[in-house]
Amino acid sequence: MQISPTHLIFVASFCIHGYNGAEITLYEEADFGGNSTTINITGKECINLPVIWLERAVSVETKNNCIVAHPKANCSALEDSYRIDPDTNHNADLEYIDFHNEIQSFQLCPEPELESSETSTR
Repeated sequence: MQISPTHLIFVASFCIHGYNGAEITLYEEADFGGNSTTINITGKECINLPVIWLERAVSVETKNNCIVAHPKANCSALEDSYRIDPDTNHNADLEYIDFHNEIQSFQLCPEPELESSETSTR
């Protein structure tokens, strides 16, 4: 099996972003507007949002990272979580996926998803 340069870039990008850290910015208005907060995450740990940001995020900039957003603290309620891949339409307005003002915690996606960029466990 031959590995193309595209595959190598994808794997390298996933390793860099998935394991060495990521930067996620949440916004209180659609289209990345209004007040925002940027959260740095390393590894696969669960990040609970600061109290002031609970149920407040309306758009999210994942900066080439994939996150799993949870409507409960400690990344619980997996059945109600939502995978948010980079550069998808709903990132600019989480209302499109009925997830605006719901995020209480998030974590990096456990692995890249190649088939669909809009997968939910909901």
